[in-house]
Amino acid sequence: MIFLYTELPQGCSQLQSKLREANKKNLELLNGNMGSAVPRACLSDTVNFFSKPNKESLQIIRECREKNATEAIYEILRQIVLLFGQNHTQLSWDEDSTTVFELGLDHEIGILGPCLRSGMAPLNIKQGVMKYFEQINQHLKYKKYSLCAWEVAQIEVKQCLILIDQLIKKLPNEDPPAINTLMKEQLDAIAMPKEPSDPSAFSGFFL
Repeated sequence: MIFLYTELPQGCSQLQSKLREANKKNLELLNGNMGSAVPRACLSDTVNFFSKPNKESLQIIRECREKNATEAIYEILRQIVLLFGQNHTQLSWDEDSTTVFELGLDHEIGILGPCLRSGMAPLNIKQGVMKYFEQINQHLKYKKYSLCAWEVAQIEVKQCLILIDQLIKKLPNEDPPAINTLMKEQLDAIAMPKEPSDPSAFSGFFL
């Protein structure tokens, strides 16, 4: 019996473990800078924002299949980078922490880059992510990128990183060397010519 295996692009070995570690560091950095509670002055804004949740656009992401998980993660990370590229002078982080967080996101995107099968997220996934982040961007703009608006944005980003962790679990936890060795042995066995059953077939080659 021949077992067929579709190899991930070169440089994608241990993709699940690499992404899990990078995403864990980004989530820890976000949690460390957010603090344990929303500032009292921002409670009203936060409650008002989350009283009308717009989670439908991410439902398609949660349910995406394994083959689209890398593209979904990539698009979410890309939108987070764009979000933090906006006016964040009132964000309650020091500039060094913001820079480290952005570098962490870039690192996670860099891990994913060579592993994207189509080069970009499928249209329905991309539109779902963009629609979700559009609500956050509009809130930031409407609130003039205030401290409280960024408190809301941080909570949303945290939920996105948790979602990414769930999507990472959908990726194959592959061990390419062992599988590739097995496949190579099987292909070699197919390509190897069988020895003739009649020894006399070689009699003309010997004196």
